[in-house]
Amino acid sequence: MDQQEFVWEYSEAGDLEVRVPVDVIMLPAQTATFKGVTVALPITLMVGIAGVGMVDLMTEVHRLPLYSRHGPCILRSLYGINRFGGWTAYPWNDLLHSLSVYTLVHQRGGNDHEQLAALCHDLAEGCGLNDLMSPVKRLLPAYSALEKVVERQLEKTHRFNISAYSMWKTADHDMFVAEAFAAQGLVRGTLDPLALATHETIRDQYITSDFITQAYAFRCVLMALHHNIGQAG
Repeated sequence: MDQQEFVWEYSEAGDLEVRVPVDVIMLPAQTATFKGVTVALPITLMVGIAGVGMVDLMTEVHRLPLYSRHGPCILRSLYGINRFGGWTAYPWNDLLHSLSVYTLVHQRGGNDHEQLAALCHDLAEGCGLNDLMSPVKRLLPAYSALEKVVERQLEKTHRFNISAYSMWKTADHDMFVAEAFAAQGLVRGTLDPLALATHETIRDQYITSDFITQAYAFRCVLMALHHNIGQAG
């Protein structure tokens, strides 16, 4: 189904509502191959809940802040933060980085909690903290402390826990190396073939897309993960 077929509305309480037929099937599986490595695009997770209408999903999770009228502000901020301080051969923002880290954890067999932590690991940066390079962060302990406070609050409101799961940390580092190699032409560690393939695939799929398209992909994956975790109880 084309995303333009969805009708996005705000209720009087400011909650985002999606009105589509309840029998809508989630978007079909999409895969791409880069240098012999097949990568599943972020949307593919939703195939696991085929037959579940988006109205059903939104009923469960639409009151979370990322689905409210304030949610786009966070995602818009991530979209506007370019990796490596903008020193890249092409625009590469934190929103695409988050989708890439999630995709890599998904490829490596991480469970729903691991995937959710991967998808949301940089949300704090979208709350005004921006993306500081690690050497700079180490010089600013007050910044790191504030980042932890924001992360804990986001974890409460969006039902994820980046401190309890670790797969995202390895994936985040591997994506950093892959991004540095592909977008900067630099090797800053051991280059993982799957991470590089994931970066190239997400780049080719989304590099010319606008904020709405990227935020839509992020929200769909977030919605599916929350649904799966809720169903598991």
